[in-house]
Amino acid sequence: MGQICRARIEGVTAPGRPGDISRRPVCNAVCTTQKMRRQVVVTGLGVIAPLGDSVPAVWSRLLSGDCSTLAVLDSLDPRLPCRIAGRIPDELLIANGGRWPRFVALAVQAARAAYADSGLAPGGPRTGVSIGVGMASLDALATNWKAFVERGPRRMSPYFVPDLLVNMATAHVSMDLGVQGPSLSPSTACASGAHAIGDAARLIACDSADVMIAGGAEACIHDLAMAGFAQCRALSTGRHPQTASRPWSASRSGFVMAEGAAMVVLEEEQHAIGRGAEILARVAGYGMSSDAYHVVAPSPDGRGARIAMEGALRDAQMTTDEIGLVNAHATSTQLGDLAEALAIESLFGDRVPVVSLKGQTGHLLGAAGALEAVASVMALRTRSLPPNVNLDDPDPDIAQRIQLPTSAASSVDIPAVLSNSFGFGGTNVSLLFTRS
Repeated sequence: MGQICRARIEGVTAPGRPGDISRRPVCNAVCTTQKMRRQVVVTGLGVIAPLGDSVPAVWSRLLSGDCSTLAVLDSLDPRLPCRIAGRIPDELLIANGGRWPRFVALAVQAARAAYADSGLAPGGPRTGVSIGVGMASLDALATNWKAFVERGPRRMSPYFVPDLLVNMATAHVSMDLGVQGPSLSPSTACASGAHAIGDAARLIACDSADVMIAGGAEACIHDLAMAGFAQCRALSTGRHPQTASRPWSASRSGFVMAEGAAMVVLEEEQHAIGRGAEILARVAGYGMSSDAYHVVAPSPDGRGARIAMEGALRDAQMTTDEIGLVNAHATSTQLGDLAEALAIESLFGDRVPVVSLKGQTGHLLGAAGALEAVASVMALRTRSLPPNVNLDDPDPDIAQRIQLPTSAASSVDIPAVLSNSFGFGGTNVSLLFTRS
């Protein structure tokens, strides 16, 4: 991450009107801080998602435009208006997942993979964990409520309360790997995983840790969650599983829920160099903002999203011209996709490729930003871009504003990736990754 930059943000001539915003560089002043913050690098990646249980498998399927893992789930209540989701086959889960809540099992599995990828030895007081979770175990809530009503309080599980706590993913990962550094569990809806990574990077930059396992986990494909999201008109009304999630499309009708976990190992640069680790990417910038607008709807002009992206650029001391890809949050909702497009256009115009992965992955909610962080690192590493899928009928109000590639590309010059994550309540995060 760059120095703390006190540079003035230029170009906002008409607040709330993205079309009136100048496209000059976001930060053109020299930082005045005397002390450099510690640099943060990525040295390990891990993932488990409907697309696969390894980073190479998931990345390969993303590049191929594979949507085959989104399906109608017969296990969901037939009265639900949407039963399309991306569920991980049980056989891919680790054995101990039988006792743990599902979101914990996913988190531990992805964290083990990322830690193994980093080559670090388990343990240590300077290694911490930061895992974002949007919702805790709805299975535990429903099962224990049923036990209470039908058989009384003594028939409830003694693990009921722990199973409802979102910090249990962080807790179990820290116990599993024997690490005793900082432990935190951001829960900011669909921005949780991205916040967890950004906060972890800040802890390393400020010398509170040398290594952080960071990411997100989510497993709430449950009748209650599906019904709740349907009631606030967030879920897709499409009938065909592989085309129901269609970011940027004129016919988009909502997101398709999915589950999974993704983790990165973040490390102080000199610590990584000292042990001969392979540096996969750098965490160069972290921006945050709030819409201050509505509980579930984004600010229509995209101003909150723009503030987060500006913050990441300022933190990295970079200009918009240095970004080679915007990894968009776009979830396939009417309001959200357009608002983000307006925000991106206001900063980048149509110069930079913009990709949403959710047409393939579905929406992993609290884990979405973490999965997209892993994909951002892989885009930098492989110099490849995955496509926007299901974009046979692009929304003209969006397509005229931003560049939306519909085919995968290789040998692309991508010096930096800006990855967006937004959540209910108007919480916004932008993470900026650069090549090592």
